[in-house]
Amino acid sequence: MGRMRGLLYKERVTTQGGLLLLAITVIVTVGAAPFLLHHYVSTDTTVASFSFILSAVWFLLLSYMPLIWLLMSLAMEMKRPDLWLHTPASSGLLIGTKALFAAAVTIATLVWVAVVLGAVFLLSGGAKTLPDGLTAASFAGFFCEIGLLILLFSLMQMSVGFLFWSVYQSVRLRSSRLIAVPVTVAGILLFFFISEKISRTSAGSRLLGAGEIGLPNIEKVSRGLDIGLDMSGSLSMGGFLFGSVIALIAFGLGTWLFNRKVAGA
Repeated sequence: MGRMRGLLYKERVTTQGGLLLLAITVIVTVGAAPFLLHHYVSTDTTVASFSFILSAVWFLLLSYMPLIWLLMSLAMEMKRPDLWLHTPASSGLLIGTKALFAAAVTIATLVWVAVVLGAVFLLSGGAKTLPDGLTAASFAGFFCEIGLLILLFSLMQMSVGFLFWSVYQSVRLRSSRLIAVPVTVAGILLFFFISEKISRTSAGSRLLGAGEIGLPNIEKVSRGLDIGLDMSGSLSMGGFLFGSVIALIAFGLGTWLFNRKVAGA
């Protein structure tokens, strides 16, 4: 735990400038831009509606944040192989710590977007125009539900993306980018082809759809605000467990390939 705590502290120190820029960008896009859009673009659309739409864009972008953050962090430190070769920590711990930090940044950004959006609702009077049935509890449930979906999807995406990035790096080291790119693309296409075939089988359909849990607040809030975003959602426990197993296998294989790449550098 001591080593992981030190590695997490190192990640925070080396990325604090980027974290500050990220926080300011959320304030500008979700907090300030809606007032400008309402004034200069469409006075018929409320400030709160603009803010909610921009928040939805942020939610979409945040689903890719763990993967992008992890790969950018690894790419920066790959230029310093001594950091990997002379540390007492294992490559698995180093990569796992970066993945954990990327997930933490994603969660913190989700919360920050929700806080800024809430502040806009209060300052613009949007809370007074809410239709009946939408309460603070509805919005809290909405952000918890959509945040959960984004986090689960982003972590699975990070694991699979990290695997194929490691494949690309491994092939590039032993040959060239000219070969590494088509090999990696072929691997990605094969992965999606196999996934689709599995999902279309009767057993796969039953597994991926087993234990479906409804997410009522997502649909309730999106319909109640009437901003043109018809969202509904549910979470399948079977699909979640299957995806988690695939993610763990992908992350393990990616770590193994990356460790070989660093050792051979």
